[in-house]
Amino acid sequence: MAATSRPRILTPPNVLSFVRLFGAGFLPPVLASGDRETFLWLFVVLVATDWLDGRLARRFAWQSRFGAMLDSVADKAVHLGALVALGWAM
Repeated sequence: MAATSRPRILTPPNVLSFVRLFGAGFLPPVLASGDRETFLWLFVVLVATDWLDGRLARRFAWQSRFGAMLDSVADKAVHLGALVALGWAM
């Protein structure tokens, strides 16, 4: 009986995308609290995880359909979180 090869969900790039997806939800409340420096650093970390997950996926061939979808959703969540936060702060 041949073993079937299923794609792994919890590869390092996907974990970074999950972190980015989860972290995006903190952007509006952090900026709403008036802590601009923390907002900036959180945004920088989220952007850095976007760069790093793409780099790792290409370097170690950890690319998958699920990872591509998750990365796209996480990117949009960060953009939306930042947009909402900045709109709220205006």
